[in-house]
Amino acid sequence: MPSKALVVSDDPKSVQELIKTLPAKGRIRDTVAFVGGSLAAAGMVGGLAAIAGLGPTGTGLAFWITYILVLRKGMKLIVNGAANRQVLVNNAARERRLADAREIIAEAPWYLRINAFSRGYQLVANATLLSAEGRWSDSLAIFRHLRTGKLFEWLNKNLPATWVQNASTHARIAVFAGELDEAKAVLDELRAAGSGDKRLWLAMAEIPYLVRTGDAKAAQATFEREQEMLRFATSYATFLQMSFLLAFAQREHAQGFRSAQSAEAMAVSDAAARGEFNTLCTEWPELAEYLEHRRTSR
Repeated sequence: MPSKALVVSDDPKSVQELIKTLPAKGRIRDTVAFVGGSLAAAGMVGGLAAIAGLGPTGTGLAFWITYILVLRKGMKLIVNGAANRQVLVNNAARERRLADAREIIAEAPWYLRINAFSRGYQLVANATLLSAEGRWSDSLAIFRHLRTGKLFEWLNKNLPATWVQNASTHARIAVFAGELDEAKAVLDELRAAGSGDKRLWLAMAEIPYLVRTGDAKAAQATFEREQEMLRFATSYATFLQMSFLLAFAQREHAQGFRSAQSAEAMAVSDAAARGEFNTLCTEWPELAEYLEHRRTSR
């Protein structure tokens, strides 16, 4: 059955409650159910071995080998299931399907609490949803907690591509939460990582950081260099967010930006009017002021 405790409510205190409860070991009954299921499967195989006349030694070997294999395979399936759910939440959040993201998190099965890594993936999914709702500081609190655990270290060693995505998300969240020193530290770590192709994920964090630190020229250069990748490798909503940030960075020269990016400028204005950038501004007063100005000056 779904574990409703995985869903963060609108109360900021619930974020701290989530951090305290989710990384803890799964409930005893959850662990007993998982281990009991593994023992049952091993018992069936052992019983078949006994019926087949393999003797005590053969039956014992069949039982324990099956038990160990089921446990290992089960844990792997649990972690993979949690990782897949995180991807689904990420996709839903990028496409602004927040109701879908909430439903995916709410329907997380009980066994995802058993493994430390699967619990970590669930935390990342919650942090992603919080940031999509504009609760940047709450989301950042979860990422800070995760950085103190084993998940990110394990990802860096075993799944570097996933680590790059999560580090990029962490840096981006820190920017929108106004924690620029933290964002810079994570970006420096991301740049120094020896992972594969990370250009897209670097750009998605660097552009907001450069905009908020006032380096409009560098933000524009990064956008132009990675524009095609940002356009086709992310959702169009994410691409428009980047375009909106650039328009904000160049607001004193807005005419020049709009003439060079006229199609995007119209799409950005329409998206602003629909409220699609509201969550970007919840902890960025200057950006909120610009968004309001852009709406009223149409």
